Amino acid sequence: MFELIFLIAMGVGGFCLWLWLGGNITGGTKSDAADPPWTDKPRNPLHTRQAISVPIKVVGVTYDNPDGTDGQYTIAKHIRAGNDVSLVPEPSNPHDRNAVAVVHPAGQLGYVPREWSKRLDNSKGGCVTDVLVGEDGLSYGLRIEAYLSDR
Repeated sequence: MFELIFLIAMGVGGFCLWLWLGGNITGGTKSDAADPPWTDKPRNPLHTRQAISVPIKVVGVTYDNPDGTDGQYTIAKHIRAGNDVSLVPEPSNPHDRNAVAVVHPAGQLGYVPREWSKRLDNSKGGCVTDVLVGEDGLSYGLRIEAYLSDR
């Protein structure tokens, strides 16, 4: 009995795969279907490279911002997972000429770590993935997802 059920399931699965690959009852493939990705036809070069995103823990949230605001306070009051953030280069930063600030409309939240600052595509910005809360319930941090540069 088990063998019969297994053969029927395999037959149904194979039929579904055949349909998914473009088969039809009369044979051949659908003439109006898009070319499958494994064909050798040339593709638009703008769509051949996929953007790669990386998770990054934002640093410097405990320091006061140049405008006197506190990144932790801004995170606690205004930031939620899914919020978009801007990545703003700060070439005149006295500590690091490659510094990249993480900014939300509510204020500056911190900085991209030094090891990532040259490798990101700042024009694409980032997205908050996690708001981190310390054990004391008073310390806040942030993790974002940002895109690597094509360079």
